[in-house]
Amino acid sequence: MLQATDAHRKAFLQAAGEAYPGMVNYSFNYGNAHLLIIDSDPYVNWTDSALRNWVARDLAGAQDAAWRFVVFHHPGFSSAREHYEQQQMRLLSPLFEAGKVDVVFSGHVHNYQRSFPLRFTPDKQGVLLVGGRENKLIRGRVVNGRWVLDKRFDGKTNTRPDGIIYIVTGAGGQELYNPEQNDDADSWQKYTDKFISNLHSLTVIDVDGKTFTLRQVSTEGKELDSITITK
Repeated sequence: MLQATDAHRKAFLQAAGEAYPGMVNYSFNYGNAHLLIIDSDPYVNWTDSALRNWVARDLAGAQDAAWRFVVFHHPGFSSAREHYEQQQMRLLSPLFEAGKVDVVFSGHVHNYQRSFPLRFTPDKQGVLLVGGRENKLIRGRVVNGRWVLDKRFDGKTNTRPDGIIYIVTGAGGQELYNPEQNDDADSWQKYTDKFISNLHSLTVIDVDGKTFTLRQVSTEGKELDSITITK
């Protein structure tokens, strides 16, 4: 359902035409990489078998690509207190693992986070959260489960991760979220390896054949984090 005022809904549908809602989930190849872009908004029901099958088919058809990346807005694995309850995209982790995804990129949370390489098994379909004045607005879904972390990977001496690396790259947002957690590692979830919430920054990605490099760079040009993945 498209949530908007009547006037905004009419204007949007006139502009989008038949592209909506298909335009919110798509994929493409760029060089030797396959990129899958999907809609993570809480109104999307990722327990729906049709949507899940579409993701599985897309990734299964991309096995000739050297790299497979997934991009969506709401992070499934975040240690920030802000938006922590919006975990609905964790439900797709088994599909990403089966599809041999290398890295998942998200935003929404205005800071930078990098997970350990991880594998995740959800407990059923999680708990749907609703709110708003009429208690009907879908807020997200809490998804508990079991994860396995690869703490041997450091992106420098060991560059072959066993699992998917989840990146939250929202540190270019106007207002940084949860700066009080930056130096409080005890407040991070066990799957979080790097958490930077006191500096604005952006993520720079380079892919050269079978070498992937990620650099997190501050607005002053200082490198705050870096990893390399090789195949």
